[in-house]
Amino acid sequence: MGPFSLKNFVVAAIGLSLMGCSIIPKFGSSKEPPPPPPVVHKPVRSIAIVSVAEPQSEQILTVGTALGAGDNATLTQPRIDNSKTYTQLLAARNTLFGPDVVKTLTAALTASGYSVTYLADQRAFPTPDGKTEDLSQIRTDADAILVIRFTGAGYVSSPRELSYQPWITATARLVRTATKDELYFKTFNGGYQMTVDSAADLPSSSKYRYLYFRDLTAAVDESILGLKASAHDIAVYLGNDLFNGEPAAPLPAPVLPANAITPKDGAAATNNPPSDAKSP
Repeated sequence: MGPFSLKNFVVAAIGLSLMGCSIIPKFGSSKEPPPPPPVVHKPVRSIAIVSVAEPQSEQILTVGTALGAGDNATLTQPRIDNSKTYTQLLAARNTLFGPDVVKTLTAALTASGYSVTYLADQRAFPTPDGKTEDLSQIRTDADAILVIRFTGAGYVSSPRELSYQPWITATARLVRTATKDELYFKTFNGGYQMTVDSAADLPSSSKYRYLYFRDLTAAVDESILGLKASAHDIAVYLGNDLFNGEPAAPLPAPVLPANAITPKDGAAATNNPPSDAKSP
C-alpha cells in the first residue's frame, strides 16, 4: 500500500468528524420543553355577594298530605289553591329572605377575617345548561363571587308527618373572579327534607308545625318566622362551610426599605434624645 497522502488524511478526518456528529448524542435538542409551572392563585380574602333574588311565585308551595280546609280533605285538598293563597299572604306582608341571609352570612365571614361586599344592583344569570353562572355583567375587584339562589319555599307535609312544616331550598356557588373557576357549590334543604343527593339537610324546629291549612293561614306571621329561621340556618351553615371553617389567610407583612424606621425604632428614637442634647 502506498504512502498515506495528505489528501487521504483530510478525507478520513472529515469522515470521522461526520460520524462523530451522528454518534455523539445531542443533549437537550430532542427533549420536549418542560411543562410550565402550575399557576398559583392567591388565596381568597375578599368576596362579593351578588344580588339575592327572592323566591318567585311559582316556587312558593303549600303541598302534601296534611289536612286541608276541611277535616275530610286529607287527600283531595286543593293544593294549587292553597299555594296561591299562601303566596298572596307572603306578598301582602312584603316577605323577604335575602336581606337576612346576606346579613347573617356577611357577619360569619367577616368574623373569620374575610372582606365581604354585597352587590345589591348586580345579578348573575344561570347559563343555558344550568350548570354554572353567567358573570359577564358583574363588576368587582373581589377575589371571588358568591351566587345564592332560592329554589323553593313554603310549607310541605309528608305521609310520615301529617303536619305542615317549613320548607326552603337554596344553592350557593363560589367562583374565582379572575378565572371563573368554581371553588364551591352546594344545595341546602331547610325544614322539610326533600330527597336530594349531596344536599345539606337542616331540619326545622317543631315549633313551626300546623295540622290544618286553616291553622297555617291563621298563624301566617308566625309561619313566616319559621321560613326565615330555616333561611337563617342555611346562612349560618354556609358561613361555616364555605372555607371549611378556616379563617382567611393573613396578609403578607409589608416589605419595608432597608433604611426605614420601624414603629419600635421610632418610639425608641422619640424616648431617647441624642447624647449631645441638653437637659432642661
